[in-house]
Amino acid sequence: MPEADHSHGKTKHGGHHLPQTYDFVPFGPASVSAPVIPSSINAQGDVVGFVLAPIIGTIPFVYMDGAFSLVFSATPNSRLFEINDKGDAVGTTTTIDKIGQTISHSGFLYEDGTISPITIPAATDLSAVDINNGGVSVGS
Repeated sequence: MPEADHSHGKTKHGGHHLPQTYDFVPFGPASVSAPVIPSSINAQGDVVGFVLAPIIGTIPFVYMDGAFSLVFSATPNSRLFEINDKGDAVGTTTTIDKIGQTISHSGFLYEDGTISPITIPAATDLSAVDINNGGVSVGS
């Protein structure tokens, strides 16, 4: 296939560049009736995200090696946002009050099936939203 020159809309061999097409497929197991929201995919095809669960809020999930798993943390309203190529993922738990107002956020690391809090001295509100292949995470 000729290499495309996207800046001119034609291939290097003079043919017209055709738009790329994608196939979209449903994601998530049939047993989960709530909306499944994927948020990141790594080079191995592992996916993280969250399920919008009625009444209890959001529940993070991991899809690895063809298996879909919910990640139950200590509190509801947790989401996984990013996964690196090692399979480590980061996310955030949102604490809300009785009327649905956000009180705080807590960042966490999901590594080898274990959830660990991400802490920074003197930080009281922390969200983890990205992690690189070296294991360095960022957030606010």
